[in-house]
Amino acid sequence: MIMYRKAFHEIFFYFDGLIDSVEFSSKVRKKHLEWNVEVALKWTTIFLSFVTIGGLIVNCYDLYETNFSSPMRFLIPGLSRSSIFFFPANIIFQVTLYFAILHVIMGSDAVIMITICYFRSENQAVVEFIEQLDESEIVQKNCNGIFRNIYEVHQTVTWNMKKLLEGYWHIYFYKLFTIILYLCTLLFIFQSVNISMMIVLLCALIVTAQIFILCFFGQLLRNSSEAIAEALYMTKWYEMGIEDQKNLLLLLLRFQKAVKIEAFGFGTISIYTFVQIIKAAASYASIAYTIFK
Repeated sequence: MIMYRKAFHEIFFYFDGLIDSVEFSSKVRKKHLEWNVEVALKWTTIFLSFVTIGGLIVNCYDLYETNFSSPMRFLIPGLSRSSIFFFPANIIFQVTLYFAILHVIMGSDAVIMITICYFRSENQAVVEFIEQLDESEIVQKNCNGIFRNIYEVHQTVTWNMKKLLEGYWHIYFYKLFTIILYLCTLLFIFQSVNISMMIVLLCALIVTAQIFILCFFGQLLRNSSEAIAEALYMTKWYEMGIEDQKNLLLLLLRFQKAVKIEAFGFGTISIYTFVQIIKAAASYASIAYTIFK
């Protein structure tokens, strides 16, 4: 995230500019932007609340299991159990460290969700522009102007989206690869150590929720991009003039390639990726348990 902060800042400035404009296209884009940001904030709130509550339960369980000395199951070196600082230092430091790490990781997921919803709103705005061509009167009078508007908006969106996807190509790889390692280790440890099944399920759900969020929003972006070509295909092209039909074909060729998030080693990010990651993690954990048990 830090490596690509410049690209993120440029993209947020780009969306801020939509609100200041009074053009018709900007009003439509602003409408979809507001709705999608609201959706993103709701998902982010639910996700962070679930992770925070789940993390608190796991932390309290570990604290109880270690006789209120080690919520992260390690001890600060150099502090003897007889010291008056042993319990407060270990508990305060470990709880703070735990939630700091947790919210840095989940906070970056929230940024991903919000930025994807920003671009999803732009794709939905393009679809609404295209839907104007369903009205015969508009097709006959202002078809060429609508095509130009669609092309300009889509070109701007695609240019900004490419900057973001260049960063996501790396970010998604780091996140998904790390999650797979963590989930495999988690499943292996829970098979080997006597821990409450409720804690096992809760930890697995937290990690699974993170994978699902990343893959689900990747799917949303792809669906919104594919909807543009589909909306253009469903227009009343047969009522257009020859010149407008040629322009329509050119736009269809341009919109055929859907914008999608890709990650090194994982390919296109979608719900299918989520299923594959869960299957792979379970398989690797079973192999590790068989070898090392």
